[in-house]
Amino acid sequence: MSEKVVVWGNQTTMNMENVLQLNIQASPYFKGLFEYKTYHEVLQEIYTEVRSVDPWILGAAKTPSTAFCLLFKLFTLRLTVKQLQGMLDSTRSVYARALGFLYLRYSTTPKDLWEWFEPYLDDEQMIQPRGPTSKAVPFGRFILQLLTELKYYETILPRIPVPIAREIEKNIKERKDQASAALKGGSGRDSSEREYDRDRSDRDRDRSSRADDRADDRQRSSRTDERRDKPRDRDERRSRSTSRERRRDRDDKRDRDRDADRSRDRDR
Repeated sequence: MSEKVVVWGNQTTMNMENVLQLNIQASPYFKGLFEYKTYHEVLQEIYTEVRSVDPWILGAAKTPSTAFCLLFKLFTLRLTVKQLQGMLDSTRSVYARALGFLYLRYSTTPKDLWEWFEPYLDDEQMIQPRGPTSKAVPFGRFILQLLTELKYYETILPRIPVPIAREIEKNIKERKDQASAALKGGSGRDSSEREYDRDRSDRDRDRSSRADDRADDRQRSSRTDERRDKPRDRDERRSRSTSRERRRDRDDKRDRDRDADRSRDRDR
């Protein structure tokens, strides 16, 4: 069987502000919860009925809320560690989770609070503590306020002994410093990587530009050579044509001279 959550302080009032605790016990709704004998029955009522974790019903003078009546009912049952852990990790109702942390804040040993709260301080699930029309806040921020502030809406939370409160403040500061260092370290690496990428990109563009320039130079040189070679080719063709004509003229003259010589020989 799971061990009970350690109860600290007043074993009857749950360390609640006197006026709130008395109004809860006098509430017709709380008296109707008498028939609920088990944790699971109360938890089901939380799933069904709780839509805020205000201590008082808004607009109704000194009428305790459904949530706080059920919170005090849980206290009368003395939750086990397993039952409380089930509420903290509930996936059915964020208000069941909130009541679990309120149970701890009101009744457990102050020196154990940090160990219970710390794993959930970065929880980003949203909660509207005062109901569907109220401002939503991250769950981690909501429970951080429970841990560090004395006033909770229109009531007062149990005072945490000064040495323990200072230790909690120190732990919170260390967490913030670590998160800040991690963020700066990550930003530094990202900046360095981005700078390296920019330099590499510039180098690549320079290489590409130089390659393009060389290609353009080769093309211009090739076109210049082609233009320079064309007149030379025409001259060479003219020269070859002229040489062939001269040879042909010489051959014709030689043939005519030979025919003339033969004709003279016959006349003699």
